[in-house]
Amino acid sequence: MRTRVILALGALLLLSARPVGAVGPSPTVTELSSSADPVDAGQAVSLTASVSGEGAGTPTGTVSFAELGQSPFGIAALAGGLASITVTLPAGVRQVVATYGGNGQFSGSSDSLTQRWGPPVPVQVAAAGSPNPAPSGFGVTLTATVSPVAGAGLATGHVTFSDGSTVLGVAHLGPPDLAGDGPGRTATLTVSGLAAGVHAITATYSGDGHLLVGTAAFSEVIGPPVTTSTTLSSSPSPSARGQALSVTIGVTAQGVSTFPGGVVTLLDGGTVLATAQVGSGSPALLTLTDLAPGVHELTAEYGGEPPNFAPSTSPTVTQTVLGGGSAATSISLAASGQPAFGQPLAVRATVWAGPQTAPTGTVTFTSFGSPLGSVPLGADGTASLTFSPAAGPLSLDAAYSGDATFAASTTPQPYGLLVLPMATSLTVVADPNPVAVTQPVVLTGHVTPAGASSPGPAGQVSFLDGAVPLGTANLDAAGTATLVVDYMAPGSHLVTAQYLGDGSYGASDSTPFTETVEQVPITG
Repeated sequence: MRTRVILALGALLLLSARPVGAVGPSPTVTELSSSADPVDAGQAVSLTASVSGEGAGTPTGTVSFAELGQSPFGIAALAGGLASITVTLPAGVRQVVATYGGNGQFSGSSDSLTQRWGPPVPVQVAAAGSPNPAPSGFGVTLTATVSPVAGAGLATGHVTFSDGSTVLGVAHLGPPDLAGDGPGRTATLTVSGLAAGVHAITATYSGDGHLLVGTAAFSEVIGPPVTTSTTLSSSPSPSARGQALSVTIGVTAQGVSTFPGGVVTLLDGGTVLATAQVGSGSPALLTLTDLAPGVHELTAEYGGEPPNFAPSTSPTVTQTVLGGGSAATSISLAASGQPAFGQPLAVRATVWAGPQTAPTGTVTFTSFGSPLGSVPLGADGTASLTFSPAAGPLSLDAAYSGDATFAASTTPQPYGLLVLPMATSLTVVADPNPVAVTQPVVLTGHVTPAGASSPGPAGQVSFLDGAVPLGTANLDAAGTATLVVDYMAPGSHLVTAQYLGDGSYGASDSTPFTETVEQVPITG
């Protein structure tokens, strides 16, 4: 059995397309043959190269014979387009290359064949998976490289990849290549859907007549299902009774480029409202028109896609559906005191319905369109909510759900507030004090907020010697900033510090203190 590759394919294409009157050497085709294959170890073999060319004349010159990637073991002159050599090579599978060097009239060309001396040759199979370990949801590329133990022949045939007793697939080895990339040939197979755990992968080479069957094994580790995140949004919020409510459910996976697929379920508390499919990175889009007036706590549950993607549940979205009777109502908002970061803010909604039976139902509070919470309406027609806002502008709205008698209503315009930063105090100490002029001084500033809150103050503290800046330092997690001053002139220095604030925490100045720098006595 022999495997051969004609490298002069390009030359053949040029030959068929060569124009009349073309200038330059004519293309040639070299074909290499063997007198017998396989043969016993030590037996001589006659190798013959036939070289043909385009146009008049017969190619002349020499043909060199060599093992792939090696120096020639023989050179023979062409006679009538044929060059032959008799050779005995060491036992094993050999990839023999015949190369015609060309002459002034004809260009060079090459051919190869696989020749075996002795019995079939064992092979070495190296197999691996990539990536390994691999998270669930990833495809895994399995590779097996087959190399003869003796000789430089190129393996042909195929490799079967198995997971235990389960065949995963069959991949063919790459064709022989005369580029000098070595005797090893590689088969590649990409698989997906492997369950989480350790997989015993076996790569079995089929053999090809010259080469014996060979195997290799390795362990491919597949991690647990990939963590997912489910998001839920609804619009408009609040909505009116009978108004179409658009719901969007998205599912993403963490750390992988593939998209989760499967089913998402929309729930109102524990009641299933709808199900939908997700996949290919596209969210599920739902439209609801039959939600009853009132407050609905919506969640979305993704069921996962075993074994690749884990289930997940969205945060709760509060959806208020306005509706009710025909008696008109109005609603207003009020807050007491000046709100500040870190301090609870109580807001009160009052529903006005005239001198009739007091309205019932719920009030939903929102800030910049995001729900803050829903509160049942009290007998006095009010509902109150307490929360801790972030520093900065605050915009509040409230919506009354309505009941069997009274119609729903919303605040006519947002209720605006400015939440002040939390007050702070700044203290500074110096070490040492007094200090010799040759010593550095360590200035430490500590910012203390007026109340407990997390996270604490951040930003920078600036240190000054009178009006002269000494430098700035960043606050750490404990609210402390440290600056090392390498030199201060002899005398008394009035040191202060300023905390610049960070949006949530207000600026503050330290109380000045005197740092004394002493001149070092001169002794002689």
